Amino acid sequence: MLPFGGGEDYFVELLYRVEDESTRIGLTPIQREDGAALYAIGYLYTTMHSSSERDILAVDLGAGIGFSTLWLARGIDEACIGRCRVVAVEKEEPRYHRLRMVLEEAELRNIELEAVRADAVEYLMGLPDESLDIAFVDVEKGLYPLVLRTLEDKLRHGGVAVFHNAYQPRPPDAFFENVRRWPWKSTTVPTRFGLLIAVKMGGGARLPLL
Repeated sequence: MLPFGGGEDYFVELLYRVEDESTRIGLTPIQREDGAALYAIGYLYTTMHSSSERDILAVDLGAGIGFSTLWLARGIDEACIGRCRVVAVEKEEPRYHRLRMVLEEAELRNIELEAVRADAVEYLMGLPDESLDIAFVDVEKGLYPLVLRTLEDKLRHGGVAVFHNAYQPRPPDAFFENVRRWPWKSTTVPTRFGLLIAVKMGGGARLPLL
């Protein structure tokens, strides 16, 4: 069951199509329960922080053809007041081109949706410090410690990082050791594959890259 209905039939149908297509081309899309959590995170964060004076920037790192992006973007779109941007980053060229088409089909009116063809970690490193509000991370799990360390700089205070596959395939132990340290406050949503949510609480000593 998807958390839309009635006048939302078009968006529901798009979600189903993108989920099915992702599976057909050999991707492993996030579970719908993970998508629902992303929707809720995007909606709640934007409700609390969006204003005419406060821009919101969210990124989907390792977006595939956009299934996870649609969930996150829809939650933000429902709550956006000022300027809100969602950037989906995908390295593989065929997926990137399909991603662009999917985002155009989404017809979300309150936010800016952008597809970027780039290495997700390199893109993240190129962002200005403390410019990012929400990051969904679904890249190679061995990179999670590096991504977490980079997000310590790139996220605003109070920003949220969401890591897929906290349970399986399990990221390195160093990732879990670091996400339990300041400035992070974290929890894992017990979905099938695990969705780790880390909030940047404030300044402090920089994390070592273990």
